[in-house]
Amino acid sequence: MSPDLILRPAKRASETVRSTFLKNSNDLARHCPAFLCMLYMLANDYRHSSVHRNPIAPGFSSSNAPLAETLLARWSDPAPSPISPPVAGLFFVVRLPSGWKCVAFRSDEFSGNPGHVDLWIGRHGLAACVAKQWETFLGRNTRFIFDELEQCCYGFPRGRVVENRKQYRIFHGEDFTRRMRISRSRVEHMFGISMPCKWRFDEHERCLRSDSAAVRLLLNLNETWPTCS
Repeated sequence: MSPDLILRPAKRASETVRSTFLKNSNDLARHCPAFLCMLYMLANDYRHSSVHRNPIAPGFSSSNAPLAETLLARWSDPAPSPISPPVAGLFFVVRLPSGWKCVAFRSDEFSGNPGHVDLWIGRHGLAACVAKQWETFLGRNTRFIFDELEQCCYGFPRGRVVENRKQYRIFHGEDFTRRMRISRSRVEHMFGISMPCKWRFDEHERCLRSDSAAVRLLLNLNETWPTCS
């Protein structure tokens, strides 16, 4: 099972507990400080859990993953060279100082069956690459930005390309905006898809509101994009 399917419900539960803790902290502290402490520990359990820090999928390791920085450079070309044959994979749409970029992780470039979390975290992950891009612009240490971004794997739009009997479908969270300037045809091109392709909304691929808010605060972004609670 993909780590995404396991971690997202856990994180939602953690956020719910944290919200309850913040709203009722005064009463809890007055009547039951021990219970308050327990709530606080539960709310932060996800953030510091070993499962979250290294949820590597079976058969996948960061050592055989393509460097996100290399992929980001490849897809920064406004008109990248045609790719064939078509393949499945995963993608992120991330905000850099220069604007929005779509980064494609094609299934023919890594082994195993990684999920979005696997490709986001770690020193070879996309979060590290994005942090490096923002270091000079924000005037902050890359490590600080990375540590914060790594916790927000559901903050940016993302999706997955699935192949079934030579037919391709792209599952997404319906969270692209005009300001991003990322077209569906460009995403299809990144995966070598030239035939008709169906785009399907998937609730699982939607941005998580708490992660997106944390990303916007960290990177000082005024713009917003669709999220869910």
